[in-house]
Amino acid sequence: MKAEDVFHKIEGQRDEMAQTLMELIRIPAVAPENGGEGELKKAEKLMAILREMGFDIILRYDAEDDRVPSKKRPNIVAYYEGDQVGEKLWLVTHLDVVPPGEESLWTTTKPYHLNPCSGKEGFMDGVAKIMGNRWWRLFLQSKS
Repeated sequence: MKAEDVFHKIEGQRDEMAQTLMELIRIPAVAPENGGEGELKKAEKLMAILREMGFDIILRYDAEDDRVPSKKRPNIVAYYEGDQVGEKLWLVTHLDVVPPGEESLWTTTKPYHLNPCSGKEGFMDGVAKIMGNRWWRLFLQSKS
């Protein structure tokens, strides 16, 4: 494997990462204090994405909440093991989104919420870096 192959592989993930982000954005996750059903569906999708990407450990911690149909608000912790013991990279985001507000005031198509990414773009950028690092490690291993 050559360094150019690694860069090509990383660049080749751009469309996949954009598609993944769009899939997450399409799932409404309005918090109950804003009249929504919570984040369960989005959390389940995110966990499936992380599994597909090869994360080593994916855990879900549910907080009880009687205001949502599922009676729980999910929190996810995912681990991708690196090569260096003791070094950690934390990616932190939230799954809930702002409701669209008074829809009659919108002049464009119906939005899912006011800020569709609402932190998810930074999270997906971090996930992309982790996946790119995986390809770079494979390149370095092939050289030794």
